Amino acid sequence: MSLLYPQFLWALVLNVIPLIIHLFNLQKHETIYFSDISLLKDIEQETKRLSNFKNILIMLLRMLLISSIVIAFCFPYNNKNSSLLNADNGTIGIYLDNSFSMQRSNNKLSLIENAKDDIMKLVDKYPENTKFILTTNIRKNNHYYPITKSDLIKEITKIEGTSKSLDYSEIITIQNEQSKMNINSSFWFTDLHQKDFKFDNYLIDSIFPINILHYQSINNNNISIDSVWFSEKIRKINKVEELNIKLSNYSKNDVEFLVKLTINNNEVSTQTPNTIKGNETKNISINYILETKGNKNGILKIVDASFNDQIFDDKYYFTYEIDEDYRVIHLYENESNIRNPLKTLFKKIENTYYKSINVNDGYTAEELKGDLFIIDGVSTFTKELTSILIKNKYKKNNIVFIPSDRNNLDKVEILNLFDFQLSALDTSLTSIREESIYKDFFKSVFNKKEKNIDLPYFKKSFNLNSSISVSKVPLIYLENSYPLIVKNEFKGNKLFLFTTPLNLENSNLTNHPLFVPIFLKIKEICSNDRIKQFEISNIPEIEIKNYNKINGPLIIEDKNDLSNFSFYPIVKTRYGKSMINCGNQIDNDGHYFININDSLISSFGVNYGRDESNMSFFNPVQIKSIIENSNLKDYIFYSDLSNENSDVIFSKNQNDDYLWKYFIILGLIFIVLEITLIKLTENNVI
Repeated sequence: MSLLYPQFLWALVLNVIPLIIHLFNLQKHETIYFSDISLLKDIEQETKRLSNFKNILIMLLRMLLISSIVIAFCFPYNNKNSSLLNADNGTIGIYLDNSFSMQRSNNKLSLIENAKDDIMKLVDKYPENTKFILTTNIRKNNHYYPITKSDLIKEITKIEGTSKSLDYSEIITIQNEQSKMNINSSFWFTDLHQKDFKFDNYLIDSIFPINILHYQSINNNNISIDSVWFSEKIRKINKVEELNIKLSNYSKNDVEFLVKLTINNNEVSTQTPNTIKGNETKNISINYILETKGNKNGILKIVDASFNDQIFDDKYYFTYEIDEDYRVIHLYENESNIRNPLKTLFKKIENTYYKSINVNDGYTAEELKGDLFIIDGVSTFTKELTSILIKNKYKKNNIVFIPSDRNNLDKVEILNLFDFQLSALDTSLTSIREESIYKDFFKSVFNKKEKNIDLPYFKKSFNLNSSISVSKVPLIYLENSYPLIVKNEFKGNKLFLFTTPLNLENSNLTNHPLFVPIFLKIKEICSNDRIKQFEISNIPEIEIKNYNKINGPLIIEDKNDLSNFSFYPIVKTRYGKSMINCGNQIDNDGHYFININDSLISSFGVNYGRDESNMSFFNPVQIKSIIENSNLKDYIFYSDLSNENSDVIFSKNQNDDYLWKYFIILGLIFIVLEITLIKLTENNVI
């Protein structure tokens, strides 16, 4: 037998009270004179012996009563049935759920602080030579070897919250790796977020005894900023920008709040009041104007929101640039009838670079750096040109392919890669189908349907041999039911295929008002709004333009007043492009700035994942039912911290009771024996 609270044993000193009562319970005797007292002396000696025996017996019963009560308050338990199994043959596992949802409060302390206190209590009950493994949601911080009791306590104090989480199958796998499959039992301190409950059946053979300690809070409301995007893909200055914001309300209550937008500290600072209904996902927009080009670092904040118990998702960081030109490269062969219309169009568009190149005159790789390529009647494709246009793994290109009636289209590799096959010129006169201009492609061009509209004509068109698949999207149809423009993708590259030549002998499209909206719409579809907003667990390789190692090493900084964190990224060069890889260096959200010798090169925004935003947790009934139905009851033991004291849970077997009740019963027996003894004495029975 062991005692949960041995510190209460000091109360055994109270046993001195019955002893004192016994020693001072001396009666005064009155002297009476008799002529012959020999008989009385015999009676007196016998009565005195019985009285002393009775008093000693009562004293012992009282001392036993006090001892029983004191031991009951020490919470005795059977050491052989304890969940704190002997750890000599294995390590003890500790999993602390340090996800952001554990930062909710309960009794003025966060759940994670309560869990840390309970871990300290648990660890204190083990001998100093016990080995532990500690698992958190940040994988890189987990030691893959057992640690001592003192080291575990140091590690616990340093643990902070994170947006990352592990499902339960991952925890089992990690703890088996940490303990080298030598784990005795494990204690999991978690709030049982529903998204994390996942057990793979193949893990049953490697599972160990798991004690789940469930932390709960009544503060389960939350509002989050989920994503942002611009209504238009092209960034501009001195014109209204419309920024769209997606928000979610995970409470049952309607919430009034402010959304504050700040760009480059004070370049833009505006806020707008909003209301979101309970359990609603809503899109709102903020309009603003910028007067200067350059790197723009924006942050959105939710301000003054009630029913909002999570704060990690109240901020959203994003970055974009408006000083780069969108490069349009027009490639043609011999003469081009659309060169002048294209030049006139794109030269008038802000932040757009346009260049026409005759492939017969040659070109350099630098000249072919572009965002949108317009291939106009080119019949000869070298391997170099095809490689630049298509086979670039790290830079996805957008291509408009306009055929020539002289093309041998069966041998055009670009069309084959995109699964296009054109053949059999149709020489019947046709035009754009009127219904096409009121579909999605021209949605922002025409506000209402016009009567007797003049549409461009085409004298020749190619037949599309392959059927239209899910990936191939017809954008505009001709009156003969064949598509005029079809879009398809190959390894992230986009190709817009015209099925007709656009020379003046074949079509009047270049002189028609529809020419401008068609190419503007294609440019819009291909444009990248250049918003750099990455989830912390999925930061891609980032291209750095015009970087030269001779100028110095790249360094990434967050410039946060509290941390001022910085690191050197991995720099790779592929196909003449410099790419940086952040690895697993970034643990916090914010703006991160890429510098060379204190000169700003670029920046990007990093945000926590929003998996923790949804306040969906298992209740005790649900989790017990899942454990039962999943045949895990022999492996997983559940404890509800809202109903049981952690000390009690750590010291008893999940199916056993304490021994304190038996000592209470003993105390009652001693009281009954004392009362019976006194009554028998009064009735002269003894």
